[in-house]
Amino acid sequence: IINEVHPTTNFLELLKALTTIKSSSETNFSGMIERAIQLFPAFPATKHLLILSDALPTFGENPIQETLTACEKALLAGITISVIGIDLDKQGKQLAENIVQITNGKLYAVKNLEELDQIVLQDYYSL
Repeated sequence: IINEVHPTTNFLELLKALTTIKSSSETNFSGMIERAIQLFPAFPATKHLLILSDALPTFGENPIQETLTACEKALLAGITISVIGIDLDKQGKQLAENIVQITNGKLYAVKNLEELDQIVLQDYYSL
């Protein structure tokens, strides 16, 4: 299942898309970040990716290293990445911290999804 929202400044469209997200058995962080690089325009603009996840990539031969490499590519493309981490364990928290550090994003750790709209709004207006 692929859930993607094309680059938008329409906050309501973004929130609506977030309400339809379903979890899947595999998480391909590097593929997701590579897809974001393709979706964002080549011209100068605010380019920000918001990832909602437990931050545990499961796809690839070395998922963590592939994720970090993709983050470096995103940074070179002018993309910042924030992570809304849901029920992060120690490994997920470490990777999420690395992602936001590499890409100059922010980490939001949540346990209650009822806070999601407030967090997305906070991240949206921090750009």
